[in-house]
Amino acid sequence: MFIEVALGFHVLALVHFSGQGVLRTYQLLVSPSILGYMIHNQFFEFKKDEIKAKSSFLNKLRNSIYLFSIKEMEYGFIPTQNDVGALQMAW
Repeated sequence: MFIEVALGFHVLALVHFSGQGVLRTYQLLVSPSILGYMIHNQFFEFKKDEIKAKSSFLNKLRNSIYLFSIKEMEYGFIPTQNDVGALQMAW
């Protein structure tokens, strides 16, 4: 719009500004209804993917190790050299 005004096209800049305002207002007013439409479709037409577990024991073991490493060790599952030194000092 600055270029349009600089080149002397004041009416074109005014039309451009008005059109931009109308477009953005329309997008603002329509966006909540689009979200409502998508949520409505998800609620009534949702189909859960079939996920087959390899073994429930292995999944429980993996999840238990993961939670233990996060909560108790306070670092990832594989310790670094600094972590080993800190653990030795703590024991």
